[in-house]
Amino acid sequence: MSIFKRIKQYFSDLYFYYSVFETNKKKIREWEKKQREQK
Repeated sequence: MSIFKRIKQYFSDLYFYYSVFETNKKKIREWEKKQREQK
């Protein structure tokens, strides 16, 4: 039971970091676009 909980926790953390990473990638792309347009 505790092992199962640990695995579940691990996957939820992994999913959280992945979603944060994805949103950051989008923000970075938008930021790069703005930087190019300014020049």
